[in-house]
Amino acid sequence: MGLRLTIIKIAQTVLGDDTGRLASGVTPNASKQWLMWMKSKKISVIGLGYIGLPTAALLASNGYSVVGMDVSEHAVATINQGKIHIVEPDLDAFVRSAVAAGRLKAFTEPQAGDVYIICVPTPFHEGQG
Repeated sequence: MGLRLTIIKIAQTVLGDDTGRLASGVTPNASKQWLMWMKSKKISVIGLGYIGLPTAALLASNGYSVVGMDVSEHAVATINQGKIHIVEPDLDAFVRSAVAAGRLKAFTEPQAGDVYIICVPTPFHEGQG
């Protein structure tokens, strides 16, 4: 999945690469402390469509506590069953695993979080909403 690689690239830029080399100025201890601190935070994802759900599922599958919000009751109910309401290769396994582990929960109302990621549609053309 392209999104997973993007998240991995961001983490590598901040913490270092997959060979164990750290980003300039980052010590191994600081890297581990930052990661442990971040994983203790709740991430709130607003919008669980083609951008929000893969983002939420991959974060939750990597140990983060994620609460998602969507206005679609169908989407929320489907996600909370460990299933997906969109077509995205391999996403179903990530959602199923994250929900089963209790790290991903969906709601129809915004939930409090320490970090917010907003993934909602924006109009491309004037007058289209």
